[in-house]
Amino acid sequence: MDSQRTNAHLTACRRLAMEPNKKHFEEANTLNRTAINLLLLSKREQYAVSRAHPDCIY
Repeated sequence: MDSQRTNAHLTACRRLAMEPNKKHFEEANTLNRTAINLLLLSKREQYAVSRAHPDCIY
């Protein structure tokens, strides 16, 4: 019984520890997709984006 409680506790701790990692992975994935999309834009589209967001570096 004690080992079951310990296993459940360890599993819960692992899941809790993985939450931030999952969030960071999803954010990195979104940034990667955005970067690829920006690279695929035509020069005219890049200019329009840079005018709309002058504080961003492309």
